[in-house]
This record gives sequence, C-alpha cells and structure tokens, in this order.
Amino acid sequence: MVFLCVSFPARLVRSVRKLMARVVGSFVEFSAQEIDRIKETPQGRYVQGLLRKKLSSRNQSKSEPDNVFQEFLKEYLQKVKAQLTYKKIPDFRYSLRMMCVVVVGILLIYMISAEVLLVLVPLLSNILSQIWKTIALIDEIKEAESIGTNFTVTVLFVTWDVATAIQVCSILSVSLGFCIGLMNIIHTLTSYRPMIVFSFLVRILQILTARFVFLQNRGRVMAIQNKQGYHLFLYFTFILDIIIGSMRCPYRLLKAVTLGALTLARLDHSSLSREFETLDTGFRAYVGFLHFENVTSHPVLLTFVRLLLARPSGFEPKWRKMKLSLKASVAQGEVHIAELGNAFWKDNQMSKKALARHRWHLVYTLMKNPQLQFLRRTTNDWLED
Repeated sequence: MVFLCVSFPARLVRSVRKLMARVVGSFVEFSAQEIDRIKETPQGRYVQGLLRKKLSSRNQSKSEPDNVFQEFLKEYLQKVKAQLTYKKIPDFRYSLRMMCVVVVGILLIYMISAEVLLVLVPLLSNILSQIWKTIALIDEIKEAESIGTNFTVTVLFVTWDVATAIQVCSILSVSLGFCIGLMNIIHTLTSYRPMIVFSFLVRILQILTARFVFLQNRGRVMAIQNKQGYHLFLYFTFILDIIIGSMRCPYRLLKAVTLGALTLARLDHSSLSREFETLDTGFRAYVGFLHFENVTSHPVLLTFVRLLLARPSGFEPKWRKMKLSLKASVAQGEVHIAELGNAFWKDNQMSKKALARHRWHLVYTLMKNPQLQFLRRTTNDWLED
C-alpha cells in the first residue's frame, strides 16, 4: 500500500512533465508528432493491421512437410497447449479500469485472509484454552469435600455432564449415519445391479442400431433410412427410455449441484441454465462490465478519438471558410443576391460531396470491422429515441 501511495503520484507527475515537454513548436507540428505517436501505440498498430490488405491464400505457397507424423504431433500439441493456456494476443493491453478491478480484488482477498488468520484463529485458540481451563477446574472441584452445598458447583457439574453427553452423542450419530449411508449405497448397488446392466445394454443397443441400421453410410451422414423400422423401434423402446431417464434424473441433479458449487465463485460461469442466465445477478453484472469495457476500450474507437484530437484547430474546409466570409459580407451589405445564390449553390454541392465521401469512409470502416456493425444505429433507432 505504501508503494502504491508513493508510486501513483510520482507516475502522474512524470507523465504530466513528459506531456508538457512534447508540446514544442506550432500546433500543426504537434499534431504531426501526435499522429506518429498514435501509430506506435498498440491501438494504432491494431487499426493499421485492420486496414492493411491481407494476402490471399493463392499467393501463399504450401509446401509438403517431410515428416507427416511429426507435423501432426506438433499441431496436436499446439492445440492442447492452446486449450490449457491463455491465448496471447499481440499488442494487447489491459485497460486501467480492468487493472484497478483486479488489484482491488487481490487486496480484498488478502484483507479477508489476514482477518481470518489474525482474528478467527486466536479467537478459536482462546475458546479452546478456556474450555480446557474449565475442565481442569471441574476436575479440581470433584476432589473437594463441600460440593453439595455450592449451587455453582452443581451447575458446573451439570454443564460438564451435558457437554460430555453431547460429545458422545455427536460421535455416535455421525458414525451411525455414515454406516447407514454406506449400507444404503451398497444395498442400492446390489439390488439394482440388473437394472444398471440392463440400462447399459439398452444404451449400447441404441447406439449400434442407430449407426448400422437407421443412419446412412454407418452414421457418417445425418440421414435416416428404413423410417418404418425406426418409428417401430421408437415405439417399443419408449417405456425403456422413460425408466432410464428417471434413473438418470438424480445423477443429473447431483452433477448440476456439484458443478454449481465448484463454479459458484466464478462469475463467468452462471449457475443457471442458458435460458435463465439473466436472472443471475452476478453473471449479468460480469457480462455488463465486459460489454462496457469493450465499448470504452475498443482500439478503433480510441485511435479515432485520438486522431480527431490531433487535428489542427485551424483546419477548416474551403466551403466553410467561404460560407463564413459570405455571412460577414452580407452583414456589411457588400454582396448581391446573385452572388449569394451562387455561393449557396456551391455550398450545397460541396456538402453533397463531403456527405458521399463520409458515407464511403463509413462503409469501408464497417466492412473492415464486422464487430462494429451491430453498433451502427439505424433510422428506426433514432426515431425510437
């Protein structure tokens, strides 16, 4: 914490000094320098990769490998490695918001662990020591002669007897419950062993008949042949499917409860089914945070905003300068009606050209960035607002 309290202000002062040192020369030179710096940022390199023309597969020559088995083993190991490890994305940087959330989460876990270790453990140790002191005191009182005349001593003896009875009953009940549960499991396995074997044989029969009798090309094609036999088979195995489904229902419940308990701490795995994920407030908050993080940290958006900020403030199109000059001339009474109409006609033509150019840039951007297409607002969206 001391390091963070000292490091953050120092980094802030250093970044401000670096920013002030970069502002050298005119604003146009600063804009050119800013554009060069944007190209070197991870977001700028990402945008350049999107706008760069990709090579077609025809131009890429494919050479036959010398050892087919070695190449296959290498590709398989790479797939396994990709599944077991995180995928590395070039020029990817976590945003400051994400890093703050991670740091706060780590600090919270650390504080909870420290609180448990520093408070709960000594408290339990103190309780145990008090219990042992009470037991020792009771043992000493047992040896005293005037026990029956003291009410407090009687209460202590009753407490001792009750605690001893609870301890013995707890041990016996846990042992008896374990034995009964184990006997029930063994009884279930021994009693329903023929049913388990029968369900297994029915499952194997369904797989074999589906592959070699009812599906074309031995299951390689999802097309049914011999439909009459298929419907007869479904009719006679309907009761068996109900029995097997009823037997597997407790297994499904146990599996759902187990996986839900194991993944309860992970917000990216909802404990509910896909149709009811929106009812899970933790999962919904996690998805909303990721969506907000993606919208506010998109490299195309950040690069576009930085390019807009890097434009010189004195840059204005010719038609806008001409329009401002005409307004000033009209205010002074130095322009005729014909000149004014000609100027507004040129202004309209230039506006149409600029609109067409902007629309072409928009289409090009949406084609190169398909993930931005669903964010494009249509006319109906504007009317609804």
